[in-house]
Amino acid sequence: MARREGPMGHRVFTGRHVKVFFKYNYQGMAACAIGPELSGSVMEVVRIRAKRFAESIAPRSDRQHRHYADSFGVELTQTGLPPDKIGIPPMLRACGRLFNYAPHAAAVEFGNQRNSRGQHILRRTLEHLGPWEDPPHR
Repeated sequence: MARREGPMGHRVFTGRHVKVFFKYNYQGMAACAIGPELSGSVMEVVRIRAKRFAESIAPRSDRQHRHYADSFGVELTQTGLPPDKIGIPPMLRACGRLFNYAPHAAAVEFGNQRNSRGQHILRRTLEHLGPWEDPPHR
């Protein structure tokens, strides 16, 4: 049987002389999910961990031209996840995007006639960052 929330919220702890309640604030969580603190942390991960790793594994040639590794960019955006993943109502979240704007980016990533196997730099960068699953709840 699910416990219902009372006027003070869900009781999360009962001690000898104290009762602790928790009431979820949807507007506060939504503001936090796209707020400056979380957005800054997201961009720090993308700029420092993701971009640096991608640049380090990206191919370079001896020719004098703009290399794939020199063409990475980052941007801050927002994303909404499906309601079954984040609940109702859906909530926007801060999202950092790593991209490559080199003219030959698709050929490097996915391959072409000269290079039948792509390098998959962006996929390998995601794998380097680690799993995206939520930790198990206890």
